[in-house]
Amino acid sequence: LALFGTLTNSNILLNIQCRQSSAGHVLATICSALYALVSLCNGVVTILPVVQDAEDLIRLPPNANYKHILLRTFVMLVCLGAAEGIPHFDKYIALIGATTISLNNFVFPPLFYYWLSLEKGKQLGLGQKTFFAEMIVFGVVCAVAGCYSSVENIIGTSSPTPC
Repeated sequence: LALFGTLTNSNILLNIQCRQSSAGHVLATICSALYALVSLCNGVVTILPVVQDAEDLIRLPPNANYKHILLRTFVMLVCLGAAEGIPHFDKYIALIGATTISLNNFVFPPLFYYWLSLEKGKQLGLGQKTFFAEMIVFGVVCAVAGCYSSVENIIGTSSPTPC
């Protein structure tokens, strides 16, 4: 983004400029197919804990096959309805991602490790404490910058009719 600025699209596949050539078209098609495969696999892995918790919540027996299918179909339809019904859904997902990814990857791991070390009476060296502090500061700065950018994008967009 620093190099190309506003010329960069949010979808990386739209940035491939060689779509006019046959090699570029093949490359873009392969990238799109692989991205679709990753999205499909990621969606299944991500939604599975939610569905399993819902099954436990309504006490579905393990052998109620058609009820499992109905529940999972319902959950996927709710997800589809949210994605299609909320205008500029990608901007809200960017806001959620900006906070959770930064905090879960950079802030919480060193913080929890430090707390667990204190609890067990383990002394951390100055270098390790400094590294943890740098990671936490970096994570907080990234989360704040991502939140600011996402909120700015949400506020700056007009609200069209959903679907």
